[in-house]
Amino acid sequence: GADETAVMQLRQFGLLLGIAFQLTDDLLGVFGNEADTGKSTVGDIREGKHTYLAAPYQRLVKRKGKQKALVAVAHSILVMVYHILQRQENYHELGGDYFDRQDQQKQQQQLLRQLQALGLQVTVTPLPAAA
Repeated sequence: GADETAVMQLRQFGLLLGIAFQLTDDLLGVFGNEADTGKSTVGDIREGKHTYLAAPYQRLVKRKGKQKALVAVAHSILVMVYHILQRQENYHELGGDYFDRQDQQKQQQQLLRQLQALGLQVTVTPLPAAA
């Protein structure tokens, strides 16, 4: 049998390789060149795969431009990898709506502003809480 330390090191390497593959796939799905990757650059989004990394890019590219949005997402990836390695945790996709779920009040205000910008006056009445 294999040395237990070697098995643990190979397991960790496999996990990190899987994380790297998933992050690379997410990035290529948003920022890649279709001619180089052989897949549509917005294919994941079209398929409803609005990922944690795609969300900030889509939000930032409108305000900051492509290059700054890419740098911001690259920074997010480095922070994610640091925490994954530090905590020895597996990567799990948080989803493209992660930040929206974190601050629903902010999202409500943003949506109201967007509707008002379209010339609509809106009255919001919260639904009763589900039993």
